[in-house]
Amino acid sequence: VGSRHTLSASRRPQRERVRADQNVVTQLMAQYMPAMYNHLESLQFFEEHADSAPPWLMGAFTTIPSIPLEVLLRIWDAFIILGQEILLRTALWLMHINRDRIMACQDAMDVAVVLRRPIPADP
Repeated sequence: VGSRHTLSASRRPQRERVRADQNVVTQLMAQYMPAMYNHLESLQFFEEHADSAPPWLMGAFTTIPSIPLEVLLRIWDAFIILGQEILLRTALWLMHINRDRIMACQDAMDVAVVLRRPIPADP
């Protein structure tokens, strides 16, 4: 029991960092993409993943085929050089290039599906 508590405590700063990053993306969307932000708010998209990193955000950089491998490798290279900021910028880019598809969504699950699809050929 003690070691489980220790593992949970050691993950707390990481969870807090993920939440902070998610809040930054949300705030930037509110500032630079207000129509999309309001639409996602109305779908309760942000509340659905309030306690953890949303799968679309984490998966975009690992397993979801939304980003072509060549681009994904460049994102990881930039992450190594520039740090966390590149992941936040990429998250905003994904939202931006999918804006028309996101704005057509009727619920939060639809948005998650859109963000897991390959990026549009002509963003």
